[in-house]
Amino acid sequence: MDTFGHALWTGALYRKNPKRWVAVVCGVVPDLPILAALLLNPWPLLKGQGLPALDTIPPFLVALDLTAHSVLVFAVMAAIVWLMRPDMLVPFSGWGLHILIDVFSHANVSPFTATTFLFPVSDASISVVNWNHPVFIGINYTLLALVYALLWQRRIRTSLRWRARAQTASKTQSNS
Repeated sequence: MDTFGHALWTGALYRKNPKRWVAVVCGVVPDLPILAALLLNPWPLLKGQGLPALDTIPPFLVALDLTAHSVLVFAVMAAIVWLMRPDMLVPFSGWGLHILIDVFSHANVSPFTATTFLFPVSDASISVVNWNHPVFIGINYTLLALVYALLWQRRIRTSLRWRARAQTASKTQSNS
């Protein structure tokens, strides 16, 4: 999935967590190496040629990307977070959510190959759907729009209920 989609899904899923912004940041961290590669060579994307070829990305950024998308690396990092800052484990799991989504949404047909989620032990991957296929993008952002519309509607209803209760309470107090 694209980085912006990861941020939006993480924000929706962690909306009630007081550290939701930490979760959102952790949810986009695995894509930072490739975003850095795009900043180093933005021309193919700016010219409308799509994402740069994998062989044009510096090898250390590819290695960082593989490492950041590894369940094994995430598990080690989660254990360290749990030992050092247990209160940050839930927001830190935004990184794990990113990997879980990418395992199924990075088909081996794009320049950025399927997610090798057992790196560095194995290059095993699951090729289900391609995150940059127009149909997947359309479905993903339609679902995100629906989720955020429902969350917004729920927020408005809650706000209206609180106002009604406050007005009822103030009328009751003024009548006493």
